[in-house]
Amino acid sequence: MATKGIDVSRHQTIPDYAALKADGIDFVIVRAGYGGIVDSRFKEHITAAKKAGMKVGVYWFCYALDADGAEREADKCLGVIKGIGLDLPVFYDFEYDTERYANQHGTVYTPKLRTDIICAFCKRVQSAGYEVGVYTNPDYWNYRLVRGRLSGYRLWIALYVRRDCKGDFAVTKPEDIPAKFRDAYIWQFGHCNLGGQEIDVNYGYFPDDTGTIKVGDKYTLREGDVYSNGVRVPARLWGKVCTVSQVRNAEGRALLAEIKSWVRI
Repeated sequence: MATKGIDVSRHQTIPDYAALKADGIDFVIVRAGYGGIVDSRFKEHITAAKKAGMKVGVYWFCYALDADGAEREADKCLGVIKGIGLDLPVFYDFEYDTERYANQHGTVYTPKLRTDIICAFCKRVQSAGYEVGVYTNPDYWNYRLVRGRLSGYRLWIALYVRRDCKGDFAVTKPEDIPAKFRDAYIWQFGHCNLGGQEIDVNYGYFPDDTGTIKVGDKYTLREGDVYSNGVRVPARLWGKVCTVSQVRNAEGRALLAEIKSWVRI
C-alpha cells in the first residue's frame, strides 16, 4: 500500500503538521544537514512531525569529495539523529549541486568515486544500526553511478512527471511510477503548494502499521526475498517456514527465528 509524504528542510515552514496528517500526509523526510552543517530547523521539523503522528526519516545532502569525507558526514549525521526514533531510513542525497561543489574544489567525479562516496556514508550509518538509502535521479542512477553496488540500499528516486516539476496527489497516482523504478522505496514526483509554500511530494512504497505481520506468525521464505541489508535470501532457504520473533512494520522487516535474520516483508 502506497502512502503520501513530503520532504522538508530549513527552507520550509510547516505551521500545522497535524493538519497535514489529517489531509492524508503520512510521512516526512527531514533534512538533518548538508556537508558538515546541521540543518537549522531539523529539530523543529522532526519534533512536530512525530507529535502529529507521522512516520519520519531523514536525509543528509552530500558535499563529500572522497570516501573519507563521506564518513565524516556520516558521523555528523549520526550525532544529529542520536536518540531520535526513526521509522524510515537515513538517505544520502547525491545530485547536481554535489557535482557543482566538487568541481569548484578541483574534484572530478567518476562513477566509481561517486559510488565509493555513497557506500562509505551508507556503511557508516548502517553500522550504527540504521536502515539507509540513496536519494538521486534517473540520470545518476542510470549513467553516473555503479548501480550494482547500491542494490543493498533503499532507493528514493526523484522523477518528476511534468516539465514544470509540479506534482499533485489528486492527479498522479502511486501506480503511475515508471516500471523501471517500481522497486523504489520512495518516489518524489514533483512539488505542490501546501500551506502557502512549495513542498516536495512523494509516494512511499512501504508497509503501513496495519499489523498484517505480527510476532508468532509463520512466514514462508520465497524467491525474491531479501535480508534487511539487501542481500538476496539464498535458494536453499526458499520454501522454509519460519516463525516471526520480532517485527518492524514501519520499516517492512521481520526477524525470523529459525534463520536468526531480518528479512524485508
